[in-house]
Amino acid sequence: MKKYRLIAFLLLSAMLFSACGTQSVVIPDVQGDDSANPPSGDEPIVPSHPSILPIDPPSDPVDPPDPVDPPDPVDPPDPVDPPDPVDPPDPVDPPDPVDPPDPVDPPDPVDPPDPVDPPKPTYPQKVTFLAAGDNILHEAVFTDAMQQANILASTGSFSKKYYFGGMYDPVAALIATADISFVNQETPVAGDDFGVYGYPLFNGPEEIGNALIEAGFDVVNLANNHMLDMDRKGTGLYNTIRYWNDKDILQIGGYLNAADYENIRMMEKNGVKIAFLSYTDVMNGDYTPNKAQSDVVIPYADKSVMARQVAAAKALSDVVIVSMHWGSENTEAVTDTQKSYAKYLAELGVDVILGHHSHTIQPVEWVQAGDGHKTLCYYSLGNFLSTQHPIKNLVGIFASFTIALQEDGSVKIEEAKAIPHLTWYSTKRDNLKIMLLSDVSEADIRSHGSQLRTAQNGGTFTLSDVYAIVERVLDKKFLD
Repeated sequence: MKKYRLIAFLLLSAMLFSACGTQSVVIPDVQGDDSANPPSGDEPIVPSHPSILPIDPPSDPVDPPDPVDPPDPVDPPDPVDPPDPVDPPDPVDPPDPVDPPDPVDPPDPVDPPDPVDPPKPTYPQKVTFLAAGDNILHEAVFTDAMQQANILASTGSFSKKYYFGGMYDPVAALIATADISFVNQETPVAGDDFGVYGYPLFNGPEEIGNALIEAGFDVVNLANNHMLDMDRKGTGLYNTIRYWNDKDILQIGGYLNAADYENIRMMEKNGVKIAFLSYTDVMNGDYTPNKAQSDVVIPYADKSVMARQVAAAKALSDVVIVSMHWGSENTEAVTDTQKSYAKYLAELGVDVILGHHSHTIQPVEWVQAGDGHKTLCYYSLGNFLSTQHPIKNLVGIFASFTIALQEDGSVKIEEAKAIPHLTWYSTKRDNLKIMLLSDVSEADIRSHGSQLRTAQNGGTFTLSDVYAIVERVLDKKFLD
């Protein structure tokens, strides 16, 4: 293989020399050594190897390649004209000078406004007043309140133990229409720790306070014969006073000490100042305040105290109203003691007396003093809420009147009325409600629980019998 490569190389070399005009190339014999007979310089070289032929010189010379014309010269680019010169901007004239603002004249001084006189009150200044009698929580009353609370609790709408609201609902609208409403609370609220009791030694559950306030009452009286019922068990009266003092209601008749007793209870409404005094002429047994609360004062009816306190009240107010717990129980007759106190209070210049204790209604009258002053006296408003059995104990009245303050400072008591109402309960002594007598039907009377006791005594009563009680006790001029 190497031999063939050498021969090819030699042939290629000979061709190149021939093309260049050189003489024949001497190709050595690859098979032997001929150096002993060197050729002469004039003889052609004949290879001794029979496969190698002599190379003829090319017959025609190879023309050289045509010369390549040089590229045409590239014309230089036309010269770019320089940009026209930019004229400089015209000079900007300076702004005209701004004239300073004209000086502002100070404002003219403002004259102070003329003093405005307060509006003059329009006379007469009027206050409407409503008063209810004895709110007594017999055992059947608070048992029914517990039952009603359980019913409401089952619907998720009430969470307390006692619910009294439904008992007052039928008359709540009337109570709310008055500017001021009064009630005699004839059951202590000494605290649930004392227990809840009915007759004869009462203690009401604490829910009663909110119920009376929600019904619309503004004034609550505590001076009555049951105010010391819980003092045999502790500080019942003291607790009751504190309970009501913490409520949004004016409490009268309960006094923590002597200074509190001389602190005249006041209320102002529609520009009229009203003073309230409260006394009791009766007390159960020989009860006295518990020693632990010896500073509390029982406002016993005492004419010398009345004289001093009425004078103080008149100096502070336009109107004086006195609450009197007096007389005998379960009678429509007025006692001589009641008449004596009424006359005395009229002479002192009291404007209205609100009486209670008898658990029945008693007459209403104007009591005239020696100087011509007249005092409106409701001897007894009867029961407001109770579950006594006789029908006469279930009829009560609202005292209704208007206080009219005149421009000269004098006061007139106008539109004096007695509005009858009835406490209704079922034959089970439950589902209690207080109804205006004008709203009571014959069906209500037939289904009244008091009919059972009346039947046991050999009779029944009708709606006419109920009206007869009202008409025999009250003067028609005080009835609607």
